[in-house]
Amino acid sequence: MGFDTLAYARRLESAGVEPAQAEAHADALQAAISESVATKADLQAGLADLKTGLAELKAELTWRAVGVGAAFAGLVIAAVKLIP
Repeated sequence: MGFDTLAYARRLESAGVEPAQAEAHADALQAAISESVATKADLQAGLADLKTGLAELKAELTWRAVGVGAAFAGLVIAAVKLIP
């Protein structure tokens, strides 16, 4: 996101703010924006982390489902053997 500090300072000056103060305000606002706004790279890195986490979760849930299925199959086999 681009922030035109010169245009902002000029706008403040046209409203009666002293040039030195207008420049200081513009610089301070630019610093605040750049520190608090996520960049495209930040968002891409976060998305990559989420995709990795989801892939790991999918693998874990798949193995748990296989385990539950095996346990259920074992119970069915045991029940069939116990029924006369």
